[in-house]
Amino acid sequence: MTYCYTSMQSLSVLKKLLDNSGRAIRSSYRRHWVVIADLYSQSLVSVKETSGRILYEFTACIAVMLLRLALGLKTLMATDAPEKVSCSAEETLIQIVDHARTSGIVEVLCEFLVTSGSSLMSGSSNMVPAACEVCKSIWYLIEAMETISLKKHTYLFPLDRLRHEPDFKTSITGQGQGLLTDDGADSLIGMISKIFLLSKAMQVSFYCCFHNGLESTLHAVVQVNLLLMLIRKYTLSSVATNWWL
Repeated sequence: MTYCYTSMQSLSVLKKLLDNSGRAIRSSYRRHWVVIADLYSQSLVSVKETSGRILYEFTACIAVMLLRLALGLKTLMATDAPEKVSCSAEETLIQIVDHARTSGIVEVLCEFLVTSGSSLMSGSSNMVPAACEVCKSIWYLIEAMETISLKKHTYLFPLDRLRHEPDFKTSITGQGQGLLTDDGADSLIGMISKIFLLSKAMQVSFYCCFHNGLESTLHAVVQVNLLLMLIRKYTLSSVATNWWL
């Protein structure tokens, strides 16, 4: 009990430090990310605490770091940003995205959603708060990858674009440009959609996060779900329709 409480409090403090460390992204941020991401992957196997509090705090740390990553990339790659931006900061952010894309952290996040869904199907909702943080983490990483791929081009993505462009599907499949122009983001979303289709437990996790999460979680779940429908629009449409009921 003491170990669990100490771990939970330590992770809570770490989350606050990450959340209040300022807007500047230094080279040390990449080292911090690598260590935390590695420990997080190990924690899903080693942590046996059933309340879900430790995994919630740990996943919240991942979400905070990926949020800062997405916001930092948006700032650096904005069309109206000064020409002389910090090259080291941009390199650090891109390196973190590359590590997140290749290190298997997304598979770990998806695995947690499956575990959370299985727990929900067994009658326990202890993992829902952590699952909400997972949904946010997945969306922030996708957003960061899309920001890199689009660079100086301005696109509304993805819900805003639906409101502004009547022929959204045509714009996606158009030549030369589109929302899924980056191979990394494309393969990432495709991988998530395959797991989503094959796992009832993962669908349950998304459903519960959609209905029980706060605004930031709701935003992330809707955005990710929309992307999944765009990739597998015919297969997923019937699954997603029930979410709005």
